[in-house]
Amino acid sequence: MTESGGLPAGTVSFLFTDIEGSTRLMRDVGEEAYAEVLDLHHKVLRACWERHGGHEVNTEGDAFFVAFASAPDALSATVDAQRMLASTDWPHGGPVDVRMAIHTGYALPRAGDYAAMAVNQAARVVGAAHGRQILLTEATMRDAAGMTDVVLEDLGPFAIRDFDAPPRLFRVKADGWEERPTAPRARPAAGHNLVRPTTSLLGRDEEQSWLEDAVGIGVVTTIVGPGGVGKTRLAVEAGLSQVDRWPGGVWFVDLSAAHTEDQVASAIAESVGAPLLPGRPITGDLTEHLKSKQALLILDNCEQVQAGAASTAGTLLASCADIGILATSRRTLGLRGERALRLAPLDVRGGQSTAVQLFLDRAGNVRDEDLASVHELCRLVSGLPLAIELVAARTAVLPPPAAVEWLRDHEMPVALDDPTLPERHRSLTAVLDWSYELLDAEAKAVFRRLGMFETNFDLALATVAVGASDAPTQRVASILWDLVDQSLVIIDPVDGNHRFRLMAAVRTYAGNRCEPDERRETLVRLADFYVERLGPQRAADSAWLSAMGHELGNVRGVIRGLAGHADRRAQTLACAVGEYHKITGALATGADELRDALATLTTASPERVALLARFASLLLAMGDVDGAAAALDEGDALGRAHEPPAWDAANLDKQRGHIAIRQEAYGEAEAIGQAMLAKAPTARARAGAWNVIDIARSLAGSEGAVEAATRELQAAEESGEQFLIATAHGNLAENLLQAGRVREAAHAQARSLETARVADAKVAIISSLLLTSQLIEDRAELAVELLAAARAAEESVGFAAYGADRDAQDALLAGLRSTLGELDYSRAVTRGAALTLEHAAELTAHVLAEIADGHAEARRQTSR
Repeated sequence: MTESGGLPAGTVSFLFTDIEGSTRLMRDVGEEAYAEVLDLHHKVLRACWERHGGHEVNTEGDAFFVAFASAPDALSATVDAQRMLASTDWPHGGPVDVRMAIHTGYALPRAGDYAAMAVNQAARVVGAAHGRQILLTEATMRDAAGMTDVVLEDLGPFAIRDFDAPPRLFRVKADGWEERPTAPRARPAAGHNLVRPTTSLLGRDEEQSWLEDAVGIGVVTTIVGPGGVGKTRLAVEAGLSQVDRWPGGVWFVDLSAAHTEDQVASAIAESVGAPLLPGRPITGDLTEHLKSKQALLILDNCEQVQAGAASTAGTLLASCADIGILATSRRTLGLRGERALRLAPLDVRGGQSTAVQLFLDRAGNVRDEDLASVHELCRLVSGLPLAIELVAARTAVLPPPAAVEWLRDHEMPVALDDPTLPERHRSLTAVLDWSYELLDAEAKAVFRRLGMFETNFDLALATVAVGASDAPTQRVASILWDLVDQSLVIIDPVDGNHRFRLMAAVRTYAGNRCEPDERRETLVRLADFYVERLGPQRAADSAWLSAMGHELGNVRGVIRGLAGHADRRAQTLACAVGEYHKITGALATGADELRDALATLTTASPERVALLARFASLLLAMGDVDGAAAALDEGDALGRAHEPPAWDAANLDKQRGHIAIRQEAYGEAEAIGQAMLAKAPTARARAGAWNVIDIARSLAGSEGAVEAATRELQAAEESGEQFLIATAHGNLAENLLQAGRVREAAHAQARSLETARVADAKVAIISSLLLTSQLIEDRAELAVELLAAARAAEESVGFAAYGADRDAQDALLAGLRSTLGELDYSRAVTRGAALTLEHAAELTAHVLAEIADGHAEARRQTSR
């Protein structure tokens, strides 16, 4: 299927490509030569896309985004492209390594582009590929499996963002180019989420042996030591060696961005894939998920949130009989029965010590005459692995004798900064001071400001954080790669080499070098960037959800950093975070986070009014009507002096309307909606007003519900928000069905489902399953399957229906049960609960198309 503009629609194969190491390549060959390389790269690839029917959607820098109507065409194009790249005579004399990835999914083009979850997913997969490599997802493999000139190697499932379940990846092999047989740059999802380090672990044989015996079921084992001693690296190695012993998996949990006990539990839940339901404690859902599993949890950086980590670990061990916990921290967690391994620095005695071996391994070529200086360097940094690696990374520009001279001159002043610190910790600070002082002024500014990021970041974010005053924008990329070369910044192994991060100890050091004014200016720049890109004024579509999910840790850091500065941007971002949690169903987490934000961001402002309304909406979704009413009362009082911002206009009133609906005061709810209409300044506000009126009329069984839903849809379409559009189509369908207009209801619900699938709006997809089950009551088994699939999906995403709607579903199920009999009913429930949401949505789409076309009766026996 193709739209009038030529882009394929329906099931589309999306190809993403980019040049591996493009920034370094530009730095190595120079901008003029790189421009020639890029022009030739574009010419070669465009010829391949054209030969195989590809539609170039977008090109940005060295990256292509191409859409194909079929998976075989997409795969043929990529194989052709890799062969052409391998045979091209490049101006700079060397190869150009391009990574490629294809994912197939449902999408509709709009205005020459796509806004679909499948696009986001394809972009994530290319981040897992290496240069000269083609990766496919299983969705693409199924459609391209008949091709005879390629071999598709099954690599297994991987943990990649934006997929409901870890996607299975396939590597493409074919004649004509030397494919790189390297594991994807993503965490395997089968059995663990550990990333195998690219360098060897030296000098920890005894500790590994001790951990082999100490780590076990029902035990918390803690690796204790100062920053930079190698706790995380040893824990990862221990986990990799024990994967076969834990049938439920070995799961690494990074707590460096956690600040509360709930965030500890949320981080664990995300790592192990535990669903979190609204209105329930996170630890309870996590316990439910883990209680039947024999799994090892590796809790890293517990010192960041000591009490929360200890409490959560204790609760899980008490409730889950077969789990074990391996923690890393600067001090023990203080739990009963805890086993502690106090990790010492590496041995520095003698010229062949482990510390010296590590230095030589990381530094590469070292002259024989410098070996004595290497030994002295290792002694000066107390054998700390991180410090040794930082020093070794500098030997290309600063020989070991010169490094010894610097450290000897600077060690005592650093030690005197804080005499309470252990000697070995002061040694790490000395090395970081040394590394920092070797940077030029521009690099120092970049390094300091990167310390503001709590999680990983990309080049664009780094450029925003740095600003243009102390380091020109065009220099940030080059400086960032220099910091990578010096081991001060590392490439994030989860998302490919387009994102970066600082280790916890290095991040703390960098952030502490910022003066208060510089810190605040950096946070303000990031806040402005995030407000523009992720603020609540933006449409909450699938692209927004994906971006917010990835940046959540950094956004939280900006909010915390600006607390106490009377900064309204922090309140705006807190509203966006609350909306993200509501859409994704993490209601308890969102309510707790907004409760904390309201306690720290106390400035009386329009944004605080909006924040109170968002808080109330979360509480209301959890069924806490009294708590929501209290928040709205405060918002009303504050709103008399501070009008809510335009992007949140009438949201206080909307929540009042939904309180009335939940209290079954439908007349009051409609009156609130009508009053909202009289002053609604935006299409979003009008859609909210008609939503209240629509639901009130529908549940009351009064006239005008169809008209209200139609008006809601008009306003939603004017706003351009995919989630509002999908919801409005669904509301219209429900009201049309109540009016007996079955074919029109099916048509409206089909439109809702189509929009929801493009936006990956799970709640709207679930609603489509529920309404369709009402349309096919006489096809009892299929109706039960769709209801069971919807119920299972409701639980997984945390969707809570109105009481009247749930009563109607229960009544429908009871009738279907009576029709089928207990055995057939149970089998249908089991089949439905096992359906993926995507499979159920595809089935629903076919059924709705049948009914809308008026052919349901004729096709009833063949539709499945």
